[in-house]
Amino acid sequence: MRFFSNHSNGLFLKKTHSFFKKLITVYFVCLTTLCTAQNVEHWSENEQLASRAVNFGFQDSHGFLWFATDNGLSRFDGYTFVNFRTNNLKGLASNKISTLCEDHEGNIWIGTQEGISVLNAKTYKIIHTYKHSSKSTSIKSNGICWITKNKKNQIWVSTVDGFLHLYQGKGNFKHVKNPFSKDDRFGNLPNSTFSNNCVYLATVQNGIFEIDQQTFKVKRHTEVKLAPHNGLITTIKGKGVVVSGKEGFFLLDKNNHTLKPAFGYFGPETYFLLKDSEGDYWSIQ
Repeated sequence: MRFFSNHSNGLFLKKTHSFFKKLITVYFVCLTTLCTAQNVEHWSENEQLASRAVNFGFQDSHGFLWFATDNGLSRFDGYTFVNFRTNNLKGLASNKISTLCEDHEGNIWIGTQEGISVLNAKTYKIIHTYKHSSKSTSIKSNGICWITKNKKNQIWVSTVDGFLHLYQGKGNFKHVKNPFSKDDRFGNLPNSTFSNNCVYLATVQNGIFEIDQQTFKVKRHTEVKLAPHNGLITTIKGKGVVVSGKEGFFLLDKNNHTLKPAFGYFGPETYFLLKDSEGDYWSIQ
């Protein structure tokens, strides 16, 4: 997953039954002529996707697929796209959307370059907008990198200036301090994941941070380096914390603070996006 960057080729979907086969097919989708023979489906602006520049996507609790793009929000029902922009969705902070998250009430949190908008998925109306202000409990910046939810239904937010926040309700955010930084910034935060009651933050220059969600104690895996635009860090059941890079997938060794090769090389500039309820994997290129 990458944030605030352009993806010129749109979305790809490959339907298979094997987990590893899905990964291999998706990551070779632009590299070989086998993609047409492997029943790969492709969507772009020509098929009414809001933009080819897709930054994030997920499947909500009702089965809809949502995509954050550089020119609006797209909802896909399996047949057609419905697009939302500032001209038809009152209160949407910006058309340049970086990330999405569904909260425990079914509302869609929309992270943009101009703050956060919360969409009621039943009425399709914006019910809350959160932006930086002089209030100490506001978000530190309007540029949102990612928004995610843990098993306790707590909402975590990171901003482009390297700050991490935990939503406290009623428009208030707790600023999580970084003991390894004088100004509490974590650095460039492309993505995050949860594993064993900890949140893991992938940074471009400062390694991977591990934060205990109860004590907020921070550990730093300094030897783990990510190149720019290597935006994926996720948790795979039975495997652990997985990081993507230009040379493949890697498992995080939390004891030795290193990365171990996981699934091999799948080609440059291709990023895993999401797994839907039917077991299909979506990717962005």
